Formats: sequence, C-alpha cells, structure tokens
Amino acid sequence: MKHLGLILAQDISADTDLHLQELKSLCATIDIEVPFVVTQKMRARKPGLLGQGKLAEIKAAMDERVTHIITLQTLSPNDRILLQEYFPNQIVMDKFEVVVTIFERRASSTLSNLQVKLLKLQMEYANLAGSYEGSSKIGGGGKNRGQGEQQLQIDRRHLMRRMNEVREKIEKEHRKNELMSQRRQKNSVFTVALVGYTNAGKSTLLNTLISLNKSSKEHKKVESKNQVFSSLDTATRRIDIPFHAPFLVVDTVGLIHECPAELVESFKTTMRSLDEADCVLAVIDASRHDMQAQLETILSYAPQLDEDKLVIVINKMDINPVESSHIKISAKDPQSVMNLVAYLDERQTKGYIVVKGTCDENEVAQLFQESSDCVITKLIKGNESMYCEAKIAPHRQDLMALLVSPASTQRS
Repeated sequence: MKHLGLILAQDISADTDLHLQELKSLCATIDIEVPFVVTQKMRARKPGLLGQGKLAEIKAAMDERVTHIITLQTLSPNDRILLQEYFPNQIVMDKFEVVVTIFERRASSTLSNLQVKLLKLQMEYANLAGSYEGSSKIGGGGKNRGQGEQQLQIDRRHLMRRMNEVREKIEKEHRKNELMSQRRQKNSVFTVALVGYTNAGKSTLLNTLISLNKSSKEHKKVESKNQVFSSLDTATRRIDIPFHAPFLVVDTVGLIHECPAELVESFKTTMRSLDEADCVLAVIDASRHDMQAQLETILSYAPQLDEDKLVIVINKMDINPVESSHIKISAKDPQSVMNLVAYLDERQTKGYIVVKGTCDENEVAQLFQESSDCVITKLIKGNESMYCEAKIAPHRQDLMALLVSPASTQRS
C-alpha cells in the first residue's frame, strides 16, 4: 500500500537538492511517495526544525491525504514533540528512522537482525527524555516531575542494559566473520572489496563477474535490484575466469550521505572488509551528478583506508558516458567488465615471472591446481603436447619445472 509523504528540510548546503532526491528514494523503498517538499533557508536551527510560524503555514495548506511527515535532518526529542503537536494525524519520521525501517525489512542474517535491533533500541533511548518531558508538561511539576525523572532513569538503565547485551551478540558475530576471513587469508587468495553508494551497481558488477566464471552455475548470484539497500549483508564469491588470476570479491552494504553515527556503527562489518581486502573498488554511479561527493562519502566511512588499495571505478557509463581518467565500466556489460578484470589481473600478478614452454595434459592440470601462484594465460593444444604461457609467483619457481624447455622467461 502506497502512502503519501511530505518532506521538511533546512536548506543549508548547495547539495540540498541531491540529498532530497536521495531521501525520496529511501522513502519509496518503504512505499512512501513524496510529491510535497518544503525547504527553508536558515542560519540557525529552530524548534521543530523549521520554526513554529512555518509549521503553522504548512499545516494550514497541507493536503489531507498526507500520512507521513519526513525530515531530512535528524530530529531531537523536543523537535519530535513539537512536530507531532502540529501534525497529530501524521507519522513523524526523520531520515534515520526511514533507513532503520528499510534495514528492518531487508535484514536476513543473524548479524543484520542484531544490528537493526540495536538501532531501534538506540532510537528508543534517544527519544526517552523527550517523551518524559512531554508527559511532565501535561502532568505538571513538583512531585509528578520528580517521579517522572526517577522513572526516566530506570528506563534508561533498562535500555542501556539491553543495548549492551545486543552489542555483545554483535561482537560475537563479528568474531565469527573474522575467523572466516582469516581462513580465506590463509588460502592466499587475492581479495577485492566493492564499496559505494547504495544502488551504485556493486551487486550487478559482482553478478556479471560470477557469470564470467568457468562454471557460473556453481556460484550463487547475489540479489541485485534497482532499489536502495537491496542487501544488508556482505557477500563473498570466488571469481575464476579462464586465463586470468582467480580472486575473491566481497560485496559490501551500500552507503548513504551523512549517515548518523548509530548507522555508521552498523556498517562496521563493511569497514572491516575494506581493511582486509588487497584491493578496494570504489564504485561511483555516473548516472548521478555528484560523483565527487560520492567518493568523499565513501572515504568518510573509511578514513583509515590505505590509498594504495583504492581504485575508482565509474559505473553506468551506458547511461551517462562521462569523461574520466578512472576505470570506466557498465556493470551489466560483460565485455566492459572484462577491462576491469584485466586491470585486476595485472595488479595481482605484478612481479610474477612470465614463462613460455610446452607440457602435457597432466602437467597442465597441476598448473591449474596452483591457480593462486600460477596463472595460465595461453594454451594451444598440439598433436603430442601443449604450448603454454603462464605467470608464476616468484616464490613458486619450482612450477617452472613442469614446463619442458621453457621458450623464455621474463618479469611481468
């Protein structure tokens, strides 16, 4: 069922229109259509976000079909009370609550469900003081106020205890993920992490890579939809494309602009994936007109990210073919994605020894088994033997013995 929403926003930056478009997209994900937007330029924040005079004007002119009041900026408890007084028949939400609602609908794993639970408890805790302040206005002061403050402290302690319990469970899940990551690292497989705005095309890119695999049927594709936060969990897939070095790809949760601190905490698993990766692909959506802002947002989530790992990939070139010195792709186009694969191949095998020679089928099979240390780049079958070109890791020069009379060797 579609609902009708009205967005309220302080116009305090040159990018306000872009941020409003993002919020509209978030609202659409939870079935709220937003045909009405009210913005106000202001130097200082006013009660209820826009001030009581403006709120009275909005209330008098508002379409009676509106069911939700959504704010771009995060609301304080007092803001929320005032807005609810002006709009008693509407549901009042800020951007943070919209995102949490999406998270709640999308959560599927133990970790993502725990993160949603923690976010909701944090929202409840933040709004506690405001709820008691509102009730104290109704009930008066003196003894009633003292009882209210006492109950507030009791409820705060109760919520804090519940939040700590959930945090412990989240940390336990993080430790499980770290063990899995350590096992992958022991296997010495080159790891690539995808990071970017929600709906930038990361999952589409991963699915195209999966389709290029030697046996794509064995590799489950990830959910990819034209919507924000289609997945809340990191997904890892092995990519093994013929005549290219194999690698792991970690698809991370999509990011949004100006994420509240509580939400940033819920992206901790994504940030850990970036730290552990050998290469981080920052996927930038060319169909939006804020490419630099997208990159700045990515970097704000991971300020400690090693710049040597970071590779900028401009996606959706089929929609908006921009000029850029960075890698340009259309994630839906396998041929376009192969240009990215070639780049990753060169990056992964830099310093490998290029060997050319002949071998039999058994020796080729042995070389294929050592795919992380030996990449067969060319194979021509002859009458009695095979001509083979390969890149071999410097610490595995023993593999060169499998090639009879290597025609030549050189560093890649």
